[in-house]
Amino acid sequence: MEDTMEVKKKAGRPRREIKETEKILKKILESEQVQEAVPAVFPDGTKIEVLGPVAPPTLTGAQFDPFEKFKKEPNKFHYRALNNRAHNLRKREAEGYELVQGAKPFGDLVLAKIPIENKKAREKKKSDRLSSMKRAVKAKFREEAAQHGVETFEE
Repeated sequence: MEDTMEVKKKAGRPRREIKETEKILKKILESEQVQEAVPAVFPDGTKIEVLGPVAPPTLTGAQFDPFEKFKKEPNKFHYRALNNRAHNLRKREAEGYELVQGAKPFGDLVLAKIPIENKKAREKKKSDRLSSMKRAVKAKFREEAAQHGVETFEE
């Protein structure tokens, strides 16, 4: 019996250490600006020192967007990177996207654009269709509940 207790204690220890490690890292990351070196000792004895500002990496902005310089009219068009497989491009062209002239492919991605009005209309149509499906599911649920004499407790 004592052997079982000892095994359970040992088995629980790594999880506890992971949680403690996560707390330490979260505390360091939550500090907005690190003004001086911040030492941290993890439960397993690992020591680190954060020497400068800690900011989560961001994948936005011109330095990370290879297509940023080709987005000439952001108020008029919605831009999107598309996978350049033929079937994907045909599908997006059918939706109204057109390839941006002069933008070179980046890996397997190409830049496409669609007028903002068309994009908003597509989003509204999609939202309306989704709402319609949700209403249909609720109606079907109520109908079947009524057939079986079950109360639904809906607001």
